[in-house]
Amino acid sequence: MIERYSLLNIIVLGESLLAATLALGVAAAKGWDFELIRVAFSALLIVAAMWWMYFSREDHLQEESRSMAFTWGYGHVVIYLSGAAVGAGIAALVDISDWASQGGPVGG
Repeated sequence: MIERYSLLNIIVLGESLLAATLALGVAAAKGWDFELIRVAFSALLIVAAMWWMYFSREDHLQEESRSMAFTWGYGHVVIYLSGAAVGAGIAALVDISDWASQGGPVGG
């Protein structure tokens, strides 16, 4: 069970890495815009920190009780939602940075 939850977390973090790759792709198309490179580098640091925090312990579920297993399992919904929100936020930041570099209005 622990391995499957960990693998799903890796998939969610991979979505955030995909958003960082999107930032590098847009930066390369724009002639290596410094703001987009900074967004990509920051995204890589955030995803690495999230990975490190999740996998810092050898075994997450220490007890054998059923109630603790349910709490641990359903608690992962918050972890997955947080990782997906970070990836969506990075992708939105790339879109905003790209739109602002094209001369579009920012913030309204």
